[in-house]
Amino acid sequence: MNDPVTGDIKLFFSKSKIDKAGKHLSVPGELTLETIELEDVFDAYRASHLEPLSKMTLELQRWLHEYGGRYYIAQRLKRKPQILRKLKRLSVRLTAR
Repeated sequence: MNDPVTGDIKLFFSKSKIDKAGKHLSVPGELTLETIELEDVFDAYRASHLEPLSKMTLELQRWLHEYGGRYYIAQRLKRKPQILRKLKRLSVRLTAR
């Protein structure tokens, strides 16, 4: 869900918790209760991007339609395994800020 005024995504978890989930899940390990909880955090954070992505796609389609073009705009959330590989490879945080 995003803030209607700023457009920022509202987070259900703290950024530190989200970053912890990304760091923990990017390194394969045993399945624990913490891992299951962090999977939920990761999945919720990833899903929070769907609404703003869909809104942007619809706005872009509307804008292109006004110019008479026939365009197909595809959208998708980045897949979880690719995100985790990138987090491991680049040693970056899951949150952008």
